[in-house]
Amino acid sequence: MRIMLAAIAALVAAPLAAADGIFITYSPDFEKKVQEDLGERDVAHLADYLQERLEKALDDKGLGDHSVEVIIRDAKPSKPTMTQLSDRPSLDYGQSFSLGGASFTGRILSPAGEVVAETEYKWFEYDIRFAQAGTTWTDARRAARSFARRLVKDAATG
Repeated sequence: MRIMLAAIAALVAAPLAAADGIFITYSPDFEKKVQEDLGERDVAHLADYLQERLEKALDDKGLGDHSVEVIIRDAKPSKPTMTQLSDRPSLDYGQSFSLGGASFTGRILSPAGEVVAETEYKWFEYDIRFAQAGTTWTDARRAARSFARRLVKDAATG
Protein backbone atom coordinates (compact mmCIF):
# COMPACT_ATOMS: atom_id res chain seq x y z
CA MET A 1 0.00 0.00 0.00
CA ARG A 2 2.89 2.37 0.79
CA ILE A 3 4.27 1.83 -2.73
CA MET A 4 0.84 2.52 -4.23
CA LEU A 5 0.49 5.75 -2.24
CA ALA A 6 3.98 6.91 -3.22
CA ALA A 7 3.26 6.11 -6.84
CA ILE A 8 -0.06 7.96 -6.78
CA ALA A 9 1.64 10.94 -5.14
CA ALA A 10 3.96 11.10 -8.14
CA LEU A 11 0.91 11.81 -10.30
CA VAL A 12 0.97 15.38 -9.04
CA ALA A 13 3.83 15.97 -11.46
CA ALA A 14 3.01 17.27 -14.92
CA PRO A 15 1.48 14.47 -16.98
CA LEU A 16 3.23 13.15 -20.08
CA ALA A 17 -0.03 12.38 -21.83
CA ALA A 18 -3.24 14.13 -20.93
CA ALA A 19 -6.49 14.21 -22.83
CA ASP A 20 -10.08 13.87 -21.83
CA GLY A 21 -9.16 13.46 -18.16
CA ILE A 22 -6.53 10.76 -18.65
CA PHE A 23 -3.17 11.63 -17.10
CA ILE A 24 -0.18 9.37 -17.69
CA THR A 25 3.19 9.84 -16.01
CA TYR A 26 6.33 7.74 -15.50
CA SER A 27 7.80 6.54 -12.24
CA PRO A 28 11.19 8.12 -11.44
CA ASP A 29 13.02 4.85 -12.18
CA PHE A 30 11.24 4.40 -15.49
CA GLU A 31 11.83 8.05 -16.43
CA LYS A 32 15.56 7.42 -15.97
CA LYS A 33 15.34 4.30 -18.14
CA VAL A 34 13.51 6.31 -20.82
CA GLN A 35 16.19 9.01 -20.81
CA GLU A 36 19.18 6.67 -20.71
CA ASP A 37 18.07 3.74 -22.85
CA LEU A 38 14.64 3.59 -24.47
CA GLY A 39 14.10 7.06 -25.88
CA GLU A 40 11.18 9.39 -25.33
CA ARG A 41 9.65 9.08 -28.79
CA ASP A 42 9.20 5.31 -28.65
CA VAL A 43 7.86 5.33 -25.11
CA ALA A 44 5.42 8.10 -26.06
CA HIS A 45 3.89 5.64 -28.55
CA LEU A 46 3.25 3.22 -25.69
CA ALA A 47 1.70 6.00 -23.54
CA ASP A 48 -0.55 7.01 -26.48
CA TYR A 49 -1.66 3.41 -26.90
CA LEU A 50 -2.44 3.11 -23.20
CA GLN A 51 -4.48 6.31 -23.37
CA GLU A 52 -6.49 4.98 -26.33
CA ARG A 53 -7.20 1.72 -24.48
CA LEU A 54 -8.33 3.61 -21.37
CA GLU A 55 -10.60 5.91 -23.39
CA LYS A 56 -12.21 2.93 -25.11
CA ALA A 57 -12.67 1.00 -21.87
CA LEU A 58 -14.20 4.04 -20.13
CA ASP A 59 -16.59 4.68 -23.02
CA ASP A 60 -17.59 1.00 -23.17
CA LYS A 61 -18.58 1.07 -19.48
CA GLY A 62 -20.26 4.50 -19.60
CA LEU A 63 -17.57 6.15 -17.45
CA GLY A 64 -16.42 8.77 -19.95
CA ASP A 65 -16.95 11.55 -17.41
CA HIS A 66 -14.45 10.00 -14.96
CA SER A 67 -10.76 10.90 -14.87
CA VAL A 68 -7.84 8.48 -14.81
CA GLU A 69 -4.36 8.83 -13.34
CA VAL A 70 -1.75 6.27 -14.37
CA ILE A 71 1.91 5.76 -13.68
CA ILE A 72 3.92 3.62 -16.05
CA ARG A 73 6.23 2.00 -13.54
CA ASP A 74 8.23 -0.07 -16.02
CA ALA A 75 8.09 -1.22 -19.62
CA LYS A 76 10.33 -3.47 -21.62
CA PRO A 77 10.19 -3.51 -25.41
CA SER A 78 9.79 -6.75 -27.35
CA LYS A 79 12.05 -5.39 -30.07
CA PRO A 80 14.66 -2.62 -29.86
CA THR A 81 13.45 0.98 -29.83
CA MET A 82 14.77 3.42 -32.43
CA THR A 83 17.02 4.95 -29.76
CA GLN A 84 18.44 1.55 -28.87
CA LEU A 85 19.02 0.76 -32.55
CA SER A 86 20.93 3.98 -33.11
CA ASP A 87 22.93 3.62 -29.85
CA ARG A 88 23.85 -0.01 -30.53
CA PRO A 89 24.55 -0.73 -34.21
CA SER A 90 24.83 -4.47 -33.50
CA LEU A 91 21.08 -4.66 -32.87
CA ASP A 92 18.82 -5.56 -35.78
CA TYR A 93 15.11 -4.73 -35.62
CA GLY A 94 14.19 -7.80 -37.65
CA GLN A 95 16.38 -10.25 -35.76
CA SER A 96 16.68 -8.80 -32.22
CA PHE A 97 13.89 -9.55 -29.76
CA SER A 98 13.42 -9.99 -26.04
CA LEU A 99 10.87 -10.63 -23.33
CA GLY A 100 8.78 -7.48 -23.08
CA GLY A 101 5.91 -6.27 -20.93
CA ALA A 102 4.90 -3.48 -18.61
CA SER A 103 3.89 -2.51 -15.08
CA PHE A 104 1.28 0.13 -14.20
CA THR A 105 -0.35 1.77 -11.21
CA GLY A 106 -3.57 3.66 -11.70
CA ARG A 107 -6.77 5.00 -10.29
CA ILE A 108 -10.10 6.29 -11.56
CA LEU A 109 -11.79 9.29 -10.01
CA SER A 110 -15.47 10.16 -10.22
CA PRO A 111 -16.52 13.58 -11.54
CA ALA A 112 -16.71 14.63 -7.86
CA GLY A 113 -13.06 13.65 -7.35
CA GLU A 114 -13.66 10.49 -5.31
CA VAL A 115 -11.44 7.47 -5.97
CA VAL A 116 -13.69 4.74 -7.37
CA ALA A 117 -11.00 2.25 -8.41
CA GLU A 118 -7.31 1.76 -7.78
CA THR A 119 -5.08 -1.01 -9.04
CA GLU A 120 -1.56 -2.15 -9.79
CA TYR A 121 -0.92 -4.43 -12.73
CA LYS A 122 2.11 -5.98 -14.37
CA TRP A 123 2.63 -8.50 -17.09
CA PHE A 124 5.89 -9.54 -18.73
CA GLU A 125 6.28 -12.27 -21.31
CA TYR A 126 7.95 -15.30 -19.77
CA ASP A 127 8.56 -17.54 -22.78
CA ILE A 128 11.08 -16.49 -25.44
CA ARG A 129 9.23 -18.62 -28.03
CA PHE A 130 6.39 -16.07 -27.99
CA ALA A 131 8.65 -13.01 -28.10
CA GLN A 132 9.83 -13.35 -31.71
CA ALA A 133 6.82 -11.86 -33.50
CA GLY A 134 5.37 -8.43 -33.35
CA THR A 135 6.53 -4.87 -32.94
CA THR A 136 8.54 -2.83 -30.45
CA TRP A 137 5.79 -2.79 -27.83
CA THR A 138 3.85 -6.01 -28.58
CA ASP A 139 4.12 -7.38 -25.04
CA ALA A 140 3.77 -4.00 -23.33
CA ARG A 141 0.64 -3.28 -25.38
CA ARG A 142 -0.83 -6.58 -24.21
CA ALA A 143 -0.15 -5.49 -20.63
CA ALA A 144 -1.70 -2.05 -21.33
CA ARG A 145 -4.90 -3.61 -22.72
CA SER A 146 -5.28 -5.88 -19.71
CA PHE A 147 -4.52 -3.08 -17.27
CA ALA A 148 -7.07 -0.73 -18.87
CA ARG A 149 -9.81 -3.39 -18.84
CA ARG A 150 -9.09 -4.37 -15.23
CA LEU A 151 -8.97 -0.80 -13.90
CA VAL A 152 -12.22 0.21 -15.63
CA LYS A 153 -13.93 -3.04 -14.65
CA ASP A 154 -13.03 -2.35 -11.01
CA ALA A 155 -14.55 1.14 -11.30
CA ALA A 156 -17.72 -0.14 -12.96
CA THR A 157 -18.30 -2.87 -10.35
CA GLY A 158 -16.92 -0.97 -7.36
